[in-house]
Amino acid sequence: MNLTSLVVCSDDRALRVLRNVLGELEIHVEHCADHVSAAKKLAQYSFEAVIIDCKDERSFGLLASVRSGQQNSKSMAIAIIEARTSLQTAFKLGANFVVFKPISTEKAKS
Repeated sequence: MNLTSLVVCSDDRALRVLRNVLGELEIHVEHCADHVSAAKKLAQYSFEAVIIDCKDERSFGLLASVRSGQQNSKSMAIAIIEARTSLQTAFKLGANFVVFKPISTEKAKS
């Protein structure tokens, strides 16, 4: 079984860390740097995991759309947030897990 993840992130460093960690777990990474292309992929394809850098309202809207769409409603949703961002907001919008910025290999593996 091939596992596939969608990573929605424009931070090159975070993306590099996530690619390395997911690669070690043999999870293929599809990457979208913007919300528009991510929304299109979410509407067309199913992913085992959707990882979203929640840096603004559009990012949180994308997180909510993962749960409301048919293709990925059961996907593992992971929100990457800043320490000052409300943890409750991320979980309320459908995140299964939250990772705080800055992303490190240790945080990503956990």
